[in-house]
Amino acid sequence: HDKRNPVECSLCSSNSTARIENINKNLEKALLHVSKSKEDATNQFDSVNKKLLNMKVEADVRFATEFTMLIIIIAQVIPLLWEAKVAVISLALSYWSKRMYQMRTYFLPAETNSTATTTDVPVTEIAAEKEERKQVVDNRGMKFNFLQGAGISFKGVYDVLEENQKERFQLFRNEFKLKLDKCNQLNRNEPFEMPDNFNMLRYLQADKYDVKLATDRLVSTVCWRQANAIDKLPDHPPPEIATYRMYRSCVVIGRNKDHQPIHVERIGKFFGSPDVPKALSIAQWLRCYSYEMAELFKQFRQASIDSGTVIHKRVYIGDLKGVRFSAIKKLNFMTTLKNEVEVHFPEIAGPIILINAPSFLARIWSMVSKALDPAVVEKIKIFPGIPTEFFIERFGREQIPIEYGGTNPIEF
Repeated sequence: HDKRNPVECSLCSSNSTARIENINKNLEKALLHVSKSKEDATNQFDSVNKKLLNMKVEADVRFATEFTMLIIIIAQVIPLLWEAKVAVISLALSYWSKRMYQMRTYFLPAETNSTATTTDVPVTEIAAEKEERKQVVDNRGMKFNFLQGAGISFKGVYDVLEENQKERFQLFRNEFKLKLDKCNQLNRNEPFEMPDNFNMLRYLQADKYDVKLATDRLVSTVCWRQANAIDKLPDHPPPEIATYRMYRSCVVIGRNKDHQPIHVERIGKFFGSPDVPKALSIAQWLRCYSYEMAELFKQFRQASIDSGTVIHKRVYIGDLKGVRFSAIKKLNFMTTLKNEVEVHFPEIAGPIILINAPSFLARIWSMVSKALDPAVVEKIKIFPGIPTEFFIERFGREQIPIEYGGTNPIEF
């Protein structure tokens, strides 16, 4: 060992190299240990995760099974649920099967899951099932209580009423039940549909919160619907409906900004044909008109569901092209339709727009409108031609039929 020159001392240099090699070996051992510890930790985490997943699945299976058994036991034990036993058991089994389907995804790889959802049920069957559900909803819209099951709360409608309106509504409900109980025209051996709160409020509003008028009208409507089997119309359309639509050409082309259906009718075609009163009997005209009004409420139901609010008014566009002054002879016929049918479908009139109006009608309207309520006059617009710009501003070009200056290809 050269103490005088340690930098060039061969012994010191040899010892330093040995120490460095020893440190590198220890470092490699430490890194290997860390890597192995990380791998062990990962394996332990996966093992714990699998155990937790298995515990969750077991808990879900146990809960679903216990829930199902509990519902079945309740249905068996409680006599009051005897009639509903099948429905309750079906609910429990449906819940159980849904939970089983959800838990199945815990065991299936992602690629297997995606294949199962597309091959378990044919696409055509899924489409058919959706169309069947849609048809059921549509038919419910043609019933008297057209908002039943639509998911709209009456409380929200009731809460915005004024206090005196709420009081009259409660009085109206009581008066209606009393008068219906005393009604001799109602056959209580035959089924009939009682109006729900939405319908009762609509009838009360139609008669300006006059309890007596609304009570008389609603009792009359319940009896009329039973006597004419109106609630059976969705399943049994009138056989003359095709002939009826040859003369009353009308279609719903869309909705306005308030979600109200826009109903267009060629009134001129109806009034201009001399064969209208002879095409069908009065009874057939009334039956078909009742069916058409029921179909309109199907549109109201769907609009209410889509908007989340109660919709029971429409925008009416009447095309008067072809109307002559001689059409006044058909007023008695139209009055019969109105008195026999429309009286039982109140509070549906929204904005009324008459286009292609003849000059004599404009003159008559200018005189009549002066004696009407300004609010009523505001709802009615009469144009001598086709007000394309007015339509586009109010409803949008995409909803207006092509023949009226829009881009909607609908034909009627």
